[in-house]
Amino acid sequence: MSSGVIQELRTVVFGRASIADGILPPVVFAVADATAGTVTAAVLAVVTGLAIVTVRLRSGRPVKFALAGLGGVTVAAVAALGLGPGGFFLPSVVSGAGLTMLIIISIGLGRPFVAWTSWLARSWPLAWYWHPRVRPAYTFVSWIWAGFFGAAHGRAVADARVDVDGSVVPGHDRLACPPSAAGRHLRHR
Repeated sequence: MSSGVIQELRTVVFGRASIADGILPPVVFAVADATAGTVTAAVLAVVTGLAIVTVRLRSGRPVKFALAGLGGVTVAAVAALGLGPGGFFLPSVVSGAGLTMLIIISIGLGRPFVAWTSWLARSWPLAWYWHPRVRPAYTFVSWIWAGFFGAAHGRAVADARVDVDGSVVPGHDRLACPPSAAGRHLRHR
């Protein structure tokens, strides 16, 4: 792999707008739900979000994205406690549908969503993203994102069901978080 690709991965995964901040709490929830139950999983996911914020504060790194992640994981944990384990992922289905609409609207307004995400991650001058030779590439990739998120979250809504214990199970829970689904299956046997 070229050093440019490796540097790009480092920027995206561990940089200013780290995706690790958003991935770790749901992974903790899925594993803990499969092994220790929904209440423990919800608590551990929120504690993980708090730990990420604390680490960012102590290291002097920006906390904006970590705080947004903590807010999201808290809403998801409350949903899981109220609706069952699948409820943890229900906010992501709703936000995914909203994100799909936001991407399409951003394209219609001539300010493609992917350009904004790149701007947040890189902090290059915003005017660069709107340059006539640059914007078409971001528009194209935004359409790809809209198609992907629209298909994934549309499928999750279409496949959603209410489990035998009355808990809500979004369709993508069985695909995106198999440890959680497997854990529920084993506990209900």
